[in-house]
Amino acid sequence: MYFNVSPTFEAQSIVNFVKIHIHLERSSRAIRLRLPEQTFHVLHWAKRIVQVGLVLLILQIGTLFTYDYLIESAAKQQSKLFHQLQLSEKKLESLDAQVRQSYHQEDLVHMKFGVTAPDPDARILGVGGQVNPDSAFIFDIYPVRGLKAKILAKMDHLNNQIGRTESSFTTIRNYMDQQFGYLRHLPSISPAGGRYSSGFGMRVHPVTGEREKMHYGIDISNDRWTPIYATADGVVSLSKYQEFFGNYIVVNHGNGYETKYGHMEKPIVKEGQIITRNQILGYMGRTGRTTGIHVHYEVWHGETAQNPINFVLSPEYAVE
Repeated sequence: MYFNVSPTFEAQSIVNFVKIHIHLERSSRAIRLRLPEQTFHVLHWAKRIVQVGLVLLILQIGTLFTYDYLIESAAKQQSKLFHQLQLSEKKLESLDAQVRQSYHQEDLVHMKFGVTAPDPDARILGVGGQVNPDSAFIFDIYPVRGLKAKILAKMDHLNNQIGRTESSFTTIRNYMDQQFGYLRHLPSISPAGGRYSSGFGMRVHPVTGEREKMHYGIDISNDRWTPIYATADGVVSLSKYQEFFGNYIVVNHGNGYETKYGHMEKPIVKEGQIITRNQILGYMGRTGRTTGIHVHYEVWHGETAQNPINFVLSPEYAVE
C-alpha cells in the first residue's frame, strides 16, 4: 500500500485541499481522499502534544518512584537513628545509676577525713517547669526529636551531677593537702636506728646517780657515726655545744612542736636552715654528759615535754 498525495486548489474557495490516493498492495483498488490542508497541521501539533505528554508522564512516574524511594530511605534512617538514641539513653541511665552508687563511697571518704558530707537532697539536682504544648505536640509527631531532647536533658543533668561530685572531692583534696602539710611538720619517725637504752619519765640519773630525776626524752644507742635524722619538716632554731647534751640541735616544726637531739658526734646543719623529714642532722656520738654513744631525743609541744615513743610511728603510719 502506498500513498500518493497531490495538493489541489480551488479558485472559488479560500481553504486549500489535499487529495490522497491510497493504493492497496497486490490490489487494483484505490482509495481517494480529499482533506483540508489544515488537517495535517492539526495532526502535526497533536503529535507534538502526545510527545510532550509522554515525556511529562515519564517524568512524573520517575518523580513518584524517586519520592517513594527517598521516603522509604528516610524512614529507615529515622528508625536507625531512633534505635541508636535509645541505646544512648540506656547508657546514660546506666551511667547515672553508677554516679548515684558512688554517693555511698563519697560519704565514706567524707566520714574518714571528718569532713561534712553533702546534703542528700542537694545531690538530686531537681528540675521542673511547665512543658511547652507546642514542643509536646512536635515531640509526639516526631519521636526522634522528643528522644533527642530527653537525652540532651539527661546529659545536662548528669554533667551537673558530675560537677557537683567533682566539687565535693575537691573539698576533700584541699582538706587532705592541708592535713598533709600539718602532718609533714608533726614528728612521726625514729631519729635513728638502734636500741632504746632509756625511756621517758622519772629515773635514776646514770651519771650523777640522782633519784627521781626527770628524763624528758628517750635514749637510742648505736655505733659512733650512726646517722641522726630529722623526724619532721621544720627549721633549725638552735645548733650549739651544751654542757649536758654536748653537740645539741633544736628543730622548730611549727604548730607548737619542737624536737631536740643531743650528744651528737658532729652536727651538719646550721641555725636557720630549713630541713625536711628524714634529712640527716648529724651523727651519733658521746659528747656532753653521757656514759656511752647514743642520741638523746626529746619532743615538746609548747612548754610540755611529750613522750617521744608516742610520736614514733610504724612505717605504714609515718608520714613520708
